Amino acid sequence: MRLRRTSLLTAATLVAAAAGAAPAFAADPAPVPLQIPHYAHMLVDAAHQHLFVSEGTGDSGILVTDFNGQTVATIGNEPGAEGMTLSPDGSTVYVALTNGDAVSAISTTTLA
Repeated sequence: MRLRRTSLLTAATLVAAAAGAAPAFAADPAPVPLQIPHYAHMLVDAAHQHLFVSEGTGDSGILVTDFNGQTVATIGNEPGAEGMTLSPDGSTVYVALTNGDAVSAISTTTLA
């Protein structure tokens, strides 16, 4: 499944606006394919202007892009990364690992 960058940017814009941040991207973006075969969930980190996209059950990665859809990092060894939530202070992304029967904690600063 392909996500259109406009969809990602629309979500990023809404979250950034709610957080009082101004997202940095072109006014009329063109679609950008994600560098993963499919996705499960997306989380917007407006403070760092990152989108976290989990691959879901059967896969083990999280793609991190900027608000323009450019890859910032790929976080591996996250078996079955699905649902994600941001800590109240915005310093950590918690990821439910359905294949690993665990929860992963990822720093929003280091992406590790």
